[in-house]
Amino acid sequence: MMATERDVTRKDAKEPRYVIIGGCGKSGTTSLFYYLSDHPDISPATTKEPGFFFDEDYPAKCVCNFSDGLADYEKLFPHWTPGQLRLEATPEYIYSPETAKRIKETLPDVKLVFSLRDPVALFESLFLFAQQRGKIPNDTTLEEHIDEQLQRFESGQRMEGPSHLEMGRFALYLKPFLDLFGRDHIEVVFLEDLKRDSLKTIRSICSFCGIEPDFYDSYTFKVHNRTVPVKFQAVSLALNSLRGHLNRLTRNHPRIHDLIRWVHRSLFEPLWFCLNKMGKKPEQAPVSDDAIVRLRTFYDGEKQALEDLLGITVPW
Repeated sequence: MMATERDVTRKDAKEPRYVIIGGCGKSGTTSLFYYLSDHPDISPATTKEPGFFFDEDYPAKCVCNFSDGLADYEKLFPHWTPGQLRLEATPEYIYSPETAKRIKETLPDVKLVFSLRDPVALFESLFLFAQQRGKIPNDTTLEEHIDEQLQRFESGQRMEGPSHLEMGRFALYLKPFLDLFGRDHIEVVFLEDLKRDSLKTIRSICSFCGIEPDFYDSYTFKVHNRTVPVKFQAVSLALNSLRGHLNRLTRNHPRIHDLIRWVHRSLFEPLWFCLNKMGKKPEQAPVSDDAIVRLRTFYDGEKQALEDLLGITVPW
C-alpha cells in the first residue's frame, strides 16, 4: 500500500510543520480553528490569533511579536508532539503588506488556508460585529457606515489598515501569497460552502493538510464566534479588552490559559449572549435596496478577479 502524506509526517517529522488559517474576519475562521483543533493530528496554538507575523505597524493587537524571534512563537504550542501539525488562525494576516514575505522566510513549507465570503455580506457582518464589540455606536445605521466608508475611499483618505469596505477586495490581498507560495501551498474555502456542507469543506482541508479526514464523519459542527446584537456596548468593549489582556498574560501558562478559554467558551459566552437577548433588542434599521446596490457596484468585478486568480468557481 502506498504511504500517505500523513504516514510520512508521523514517521519522519523531526521539525514541526504548520497550518495557518487566514482570510477575512467573520468568514468562519474561528469555527475552522476549533474544528481542526479537535483533530488528533493537530496541535493548536494556546491563542487562536497570535498575530506573530503582522507588520510592526499593522494596527492589530498581537500576543507575540515577530521581532522577538521564532522561539517566542513556538511557545504557543506547548502540547505539540512530533508528527502533529501546529495550527494558528489570524485572519488579518492577509491584509498586512509584509506578512506573506515574513511567513515565507520563516515557515517556507507552511500550509495556508484562507476562508472568504461574499464581500457584501462580509461588509454587513463586519459592521454588526464592530457594534457588538462597542467600536461603532448602536445608533449608527449600515447606510451611514457605507456612506462614511465610500467617502473615505473616493477621497483617497486612508485608515490605519484596510477599511471594512476594502477588506472585501480579496484578489488584491491574496495575490502576494499566491506569488510567494504557489497554489500547492494554499487552500481557499468559502463560508457559504462551510455553512452548506461543513463535512465536505473540512474533509477538503484535511486532504490538503495531509491528515485523516474520517475523524469528522461523526463530528458535531457548531458555530463559533457568532455575531449578536449587543445592548451593553461599553461593557462589551471592556470585556474584550480584558480578554485580550488575559490572553497575552497567560500564553506561556497553558493550563491557566486553557482554563480561561474553557470558561469563556462554555460559561461566559453563552451567558453573555443570553443577557443580550433579554428585554428590548437594539433596533436594526432595514437595509435599503439602494445600499446593497452601492456595495454591489463597489465590488463589481471582484468575483471574476478572484476566480481568475485562483482558477476556481466562487459560490456567491
